[in-house]
Amino acid sequence: MKTICYFLLSICFCYFAIAQEFYYKKKMKIKLFFLLIAGFAVFMFSCSNRQEILERPPLPPYESHFSQSELLQINAFIEAIPIHIKFNFEDKYSEWQADWGNQEINIPSDLYVYADLKNYDSLLIYCNKHDKVVWPLLIDKVVNQDSVVINLLKDVTYSGNPNFYSEILKQIDIDIDKQYISIHTTLVDYCKNLIANEKDDIFHAIQDITYYFYYTFTQLELDQISTLIDFIPVKIRDDFEAKYKEWEEAWTRPPLSIQSSLLAFGQGVEYENLVICSSAYGKVVWPLIFDKFSKEDKAVNLVIDITYDGADFVEYLVLNFHKDIGRYISSFELIVAYCKDILASEKDNMIKAIIDYEE
Repeated sequence: MKTICYFLLSICFCYFAIAQEFYYKKKMKIKLFFLLIAGFAVFMFSCSNRQEILERPPLPPYESHFSQSELLQINAFIEAIPIHIKFNFEDKYSEWQADWGNQEINIPSDLYVYADLKNYDSLLIYCNKHDKVVWPLLIDKVVNQDSVVINLLKDVTYSGNPNFYSEILKQIDIDIDKQYISIHTTLVDYCKNLIANEKDDIFHAIQDITYYFYYTFTQLELDQISTLIDFIPVKIRDDFEAKYKEWEEAWTRPPLSIQSSLLAFGQGVEYENLVICSSAYGKVVWPLIFDKFSKEDKAVNLVIDITYDGADFVEYLVLNFHKDIGRYISSFELIVAYCKDILASEKDNMIKAIIDYEE
């Protein structure tokens, strides 16, 4: 209001000054008087306007936060990701993170230089391999205030304009010349949009790979089997391997050589000797049986005869391990799921059996 008054006052005095010029040319003193007043009014208007601009409070920084429902969604996705994928991702991320203190990074504030570090490429390959399955893990890094993950977000989740940061800034409805926005806040906004637009695809990607690994031995499980085998006394391992080799050699001789059913291989003197040997050692040799089955499907006979003591095995498999995943699930896959379950539930008992075994 004060600015408007000064402005109107300036206009009035300027008008009177011009009128004096035309109608009272001889009265210079009056004209000068009005001109001086007009000049003073213009000066006061300029000062007032400048003062108002200086006194105008700046816009607060732009902020964006994950809502509680978004955080729950992210955590739900992460919980559903197979554990070995999470483990491998964190392992590779930690290796890359260990390079962040590298003295070769002369401008640490430039987040893109971190993509030039040696361990970034292997991490990027792993993320691209699993694609949307690992997106929640990237978003979780943003939740935990990690802005360096901008490199992975750009290279894994974004396929648009190469100038990633400028492009995602355009999606935010603010004037960056008048309002400050941090890199972290920009990434929060980007990830919120990612969750909103891609959550169905992320869910299906995780679901598909979960079912795949549900019926397949993971490298983590194979490593676990190998570790257990290393603890088995050498004498027991040698005894088991010798009898397994005898059974294996019998596969090439009749009557086994003419069999087409896997379960038909569970017969003959050689197999009976192997079963007697394995039964005597109990859970001590279970890791050896799982190892054989992971490499040779005929070892399913040992899985059934040594590790299972219930009624109908096929019925047990169907009731406990069959899932409706939109495709046919083979008996082999069901037995793999059974072995994975035994490996998880009986691991401590196998370790105890190995430690307590007495010759």
